[in-house]
Amino acid sequence: GDDKPGLELHSDPLRWELDPPCTENEWFYLAEMEQAPEIMETQKCGYMNKICRRCYSARLEVFGRVKSRIRNRGGLENCGPTARMKREYEAAHEGDLVVNRPAK
Repeated sequence: GDDKPGLELHSDPLRWELDPPCTENEWFYLAEMEQAPEIMETQKCGYMNKICRRCYSARLEVFGRVKSRIRNRGGLENCGPTARMKREYEAAHEGDLVVNRPAK
């Protein structure tokens, strides 16, 4: 964030409000989703002690999605693959022979 005089700083919600803090795997999982917040395209899953209000608001949106789409479903192990993961898998295995599937 910016460091201007009189700027109100807030604690990073991905580090201090999530228990345990947001992991890189959770960050990458959300970033691959079609509805990912725009901030995920330009930032990494790094933590800061204090951030500006604009960064706080952007990271708070990510915080909400980590809780609703990953943590409330039981973690990454219980989340299904993203659309990108499915496309990559299909592309890698499109020539595989499968019983009861017609030839392409």
